[in-house]
Amino acid sequence: MSGSPVPALALPVLPKPLTDVPDRLPPKLTGPLSNYTINNDIRADYIDLPFQGLLIWTGITWDGADHIWVANNEMKVIVGFSIPKAKQERMVPFPSDLGTPATVTGLTWDGAHFWIADPEHQMIYQIDALTGKTLKGFPYPGLANGLVWDGGSLWLVSQTNRALEHFSPEGERLGSLPIPGSWPSGLAWDGRYFWYSDANQGVIYVLNPANGKASEVPALKFMMNPGTFNGLAWMHGYLWIVTEFHERLHRVDVSQLDWKALEAALQ
Repeated sequence: MSGSPVPALALPVLPKPLTDVPDRLPPKLTGPLSNYTINNDIRADYIDLPFQGLLIWTGITWDGADHIWVANNEMKVIVGFSIPKAKQERMVPFPSDLGTPATVTGLTWDGAHFWIADPEHQMIYQIDALTGKTLKGFPYPGLANGLVWDGGSLWLVSQTNRALEHFSPEGERLGSLPIPGSWPSGLAWDGRYFWYSDANQGVIYVLNPANGKASEVPALKFMMNPGTFNGLAWMHGYLWIVTEFHERLHRVDVSQLDWKALEAALQ
């Protein structure tokens, strides 16, 4: 199925505007950033990640409730940030039953468990959300730099193959879509479109899985080097971005974007 379009995964749902977001977001995330610029006056906010100096923050996911989770490859933990409290609140260890430590380059939540992309063992694993113990997995011989759960199956963004690849939870390959970009890194699913980042170019793309078309989002190109894009997640109309080197968790209200032009480019 390489290069072929895949069916839309859900009824079209446009990202929610800011006014539809529940009023339980942390005060520390309400002010605009002052130390980097986004094109076209698009505003964003952020929180600083803990463990300053431990730079390898990678996969990121939302658990559908009150926590954004980010993997740290030096601490070997998945850190849960409470959205209402705007602080680190929980930690889940990387799997300890693999012989050698895992390296996490993609992270997603399936409603009950985490899934991780682990290039150290060339595997995609489902892991227990409390202990980090592996529950099941399947081989993936490549570098998956982002991972999402669509409600019934897994998608990953492959740096090795420069493609968005689709798998069942049992590891059956369901499809593949080629993507533009030189270093795909990070993947999010908003219910209609995929979002992925390019760590080399500091840009974000949106991809329509119904036809395989992708479009760069110029308004989200960071101009003053906020660090390498290492992961994306979607929550309530916000795109969350974790960056390495500046060690921050950024949040962008995507209702600010020119959706008319963006959707035209994806048809």
